[in-house]
Amino acid sequence: MEPGSRRGHEQQLVNRIAVDAYHTAASLLLKSGDAPSAWISAERSMAAARRVGDPAAIATASRILTHAVAAVGHCRQGVGVAVRGADEVSAAVNSSQPDMVAVFGALLLRGAWAASAANDRDTASALLDEAERAAALMEESNRRWTAFGPNNVLLHKLTIALTLGDAGKALVEARRVKVRTLAVAERRAVFWTDVARALHACGRTQKATTALLAAEREAPQEVRSRRVVRELIGELLTRDRRGQAPLLRPLASRAGIPL
Repeated sequence: MEPGSRRGHEQQLVNRIAVDAYHTAASLLLKSGDAPSAWISAERSMAAARRVGDPAAIATASRILTHAVAAVGHCRQGVGVAVRGADEVSAAVNSSQPDMVAVFGALLLRGAWAASAANDRDTASALLDEAERAAALMEESNRRWTAFGPNNVLLHKLTIALTLGDAGKALVEARRVKVRTLAVAERRAVFWTDVARALHACGRTQKATTALLAAEREAPQEVRSRRVVRELIGELLTRDRRGQAPLLRPLASRAGIPL
């Protein structure tokens, strides 16, 4: 290999690593609640993806950028990032490249979530439908750390119904999810957490507590550290003044929530 060609190859490798490294950094920042810093990391992931020029890298970076932009509060702008990214890479999606299908489908799901946060039901529905078509090209998996597959699409339908304020529909969608086949424990915890949120919205405190306990069994850190879950536990405590959900207070104690 000629020196110039070798340097070019090494630079491409550095850029590919940068796509994933900045993606990981943005994900961790989002989990810790620092959305502005996550946006910066996601922009750097996208810049590296552009230098690589690979559709899978562009889809991966578009996904985390969509999440970060929406998390800052610019949900419609986040939808735009997802739609443009999906349009750009869609020609590369086919059943012979499951990794590409996975990152493309995960991007569509993140766009659907951003649309629901913007209360754009039509766009959320359209993106979910497109993600469902992509999921039909592959089996449940955790390719490229996306956990994308048919059940993950169903999980997002539950989450998005809840985001749009339809707890009853969310519970209907929950019955369709085969939770044990979700490829990642964190996703199974998200399922049970969303079920708990829907049950809480319907005034079913004891069943909501049971769902949170199921989430804790799957991924304790998700229940004990995520702000949205801690807030839910606090709301359940406020509602359950008579102590009719006896397992709620030990759960709150484990999550470090004052009783």
